[in-house]
Amino acid sequence: SWEDMNNSLKTWFETGNVTDRKITFKKQDGNTFPGILHATSLYDEKKNLLGSNTVIFDLREISNAKINEFEKFFTDAKNKLDEIKNNEYKKLDENSKSEYDGLKKMFDMLLKTDLKKLINFK
Repeated sequence: SWEDMNNSLKTWFETGNVTDRKITFKKQDGNTFPGILHATSLYDEKKNLLGSNTVIFDLREISNAKINEFEKFFTDAKNKLDEIKNNEYKKLDENSKSEYDGLKKMFDMLLKTDLKKLINFK
């Protein structure tokens, strides 16, 4: 859905984030699937935009079991990022800090997402 994707890009450029954006995606083989897009901006040490961390949930594959798996992964990733922040962040170079900050922002956003609502988007 080009219109939905363009609206998502506009929001991302304006705010640096896109959450819970329902879009129909087209695969290389021509098949389509309903998805939910989440994206956060990545910046360098001078706050120049580098790109985004983007997650697309394929709504055809969303189930309670998959949601539990995602939530565990997000929590484990957050815990690992917290460990890095406490033990190693000060030692990182500026590029690594930028990458860390982008990942932290993405996982914080994903942890705030009510994945159970995704099932209702189908």
